[in-house]
Amino acid sequence: MPEDAHDKPPQVKIKGIDIGADEVQDFQVPSFVNYVYAWQYGNDLYVDMGLLTIEQMDAFKPGGGSEVKVAMYNRFVMSAITFEDLYRRMNLVRERLRSQGLVRDEVAEAPKVP
Repeated sequence: MPEDAHDKPPQVKIKGIDIGADEVQDFQVPSFVNYVYAWQYGNDLYVDMGLLTIEQMDAFKPGGGSEVKVAMYNRFVMSAITFEDLYRRMNLVRERLRSQGLVRDEVAEAPKVP
């Protein structure tokens, strides 16, 4: 049976916003992180996070909308000592999530960047 065009879910268009744009102010509210990339340069660690506002998450629900803005809001830079503290704190939360069955036991690998 051929698919009817009306049965297909609407496509979501994603629009990126630059750090300097006025629209970034929309992201200065509780946000959902949907992308993280971290790397080391010298003695510092850099972390980029792609953010959606909580309200924009509704666009991914059926009938939610046709455009979602994703902001690379900021580049976070920290020392190795701060990174170690962040790692320990995140690992405590991860262990709690793991004990609740919300994350897998396997070690997660970051996607390879070409």
